[in-house]
Amino acid sequence: MLPQDYAGRIHRDAFVISTSLLLALVLLAVATRFLVRFRMQKLPFSADDGLLLVALALVLISVILTHLQVLDRMYLVIGLQMGVQGIAVPTNWVDISYQFHKWVTVVNMCSWTAVIAVKFSFLFFFKKLIDRLPVLNCYWWFVVVFNLGCLGYGTAVYYIGCPYYFDPRELECAAGHYKAVLVNHSVAQMVLDLVGDALILAIPICVIWTIKVQWTQKVALMSSLCLTVFMMITTIARVAGLIHNDMVDSIWEIYWTIVSAEVGVFMAAATAFRSFFVARNNIKGSTPRQQAPRFFSASFVAKFNRKKRSTMDDSLDTQKESPFGLPKVPRAQMTGLRTFIDEQGRIQTIQSHSASSTVCDNDEYYDLRPLHSSSTYRKEPAIDFRTC
Repeated sequence: MLPQDYAGRIHRDAFVISTSLLLALVLLAVATRFLVRFRMQKLPFSADDGLLLVALALVLISVILTHLQVLDRMYLVIGLQMGVQGIAVPTNWVDISYQFHKWVTVVNMCSWTAVIAVKFSFLFFFKKLIDRLPVLNCYWWFVVVFNLGCLGYGTAVYYIGCPYYFDPRELECAAGHYKAVLVNHSVAQMVLDLVGDALILAIPICVIWTIKVQWTQKVALMSSLCLTVFMMITTIARVAGLIHNDMVDSIWEIYWTIVSAEVGVFMAAATAFRSFFVARNNIKGSTPRQQAPRFFSASFVAKFNRKKRSTMDDSLDTQKESPFGLPKVPRAQMTGLRTFIDEQGRIQTIQSHSASSTVCDNDEYYDLRPLHSSSTYRKEPAIDFRTC
């Protein structure tokens, strides 16, 4: 080990070992995700899968470039800036500093783009859960536009914060005259990063808060869906330690940028295990590839039907005939709106006034009555979500 390898708060050995081990975990998690999705759940390739692969590729580029082009130059330059004793100063140390500035910009841009790709992977996964909720769909588009802006500004920060390439003024960016500009842009980028994570985190919270399940299932779903909180923790750590000894700690910044990207990819890959929680619900007749969408859709449909039935029951007290011109039916015989899932996995809702054979279990209603008043029964009973 050279004297400069101990410069800064993160020594070179700790930097290399921690990022390498985390990268190995990331590769294992991504491989397991696609094994679960394609081999076990038989799911098709989707947009969130593609974005996850983009993020993984960018993380690999960042780590490889860091080991090949950045580490030696970074610890030498930072060691000279900190005045570490025993460093053998090379004659071309200025050119080494210029090259470090160039390659660290490339690595930071790749890592930041990987972080944003992970966010979009989460967004496209959540899009499948809110496709029947107009308000959350509008909110989803707002979050997408906001994170696109974060992508543009966050990538540009690494250039506009210190645009002096192959220029002696770049030595003043970390601890000199231009330090304030670099710090302001870096802090603004990290604040926008936290806001973007919070906006994404609000989507699964709204979904889980609305559905009617046991609190243990809510905790399990929250654990599997609200994973962006780990990315927020790494961003806060990056902001908290940006300045050290009255200078920008480049080692700290690049380390936590890479770690944030790796943690993000690992968390996005972990969403493949969400179906193990969803599989415990009472939706029968669903394959693993249909359970998650049906679980959330059925919860929202059940809530809608409860409100609709309450309104229809009130109207029966004042009307002599039903809205369909049929004789008034006693409330005890009124079956209300029937909501079922057909063979294609689509949710259908029809009006029903006739008696039916039912099996009730809490908030679930399994209807065996023939569809559309015909005498032919379905081969398999439809799934009807309603309060009995």
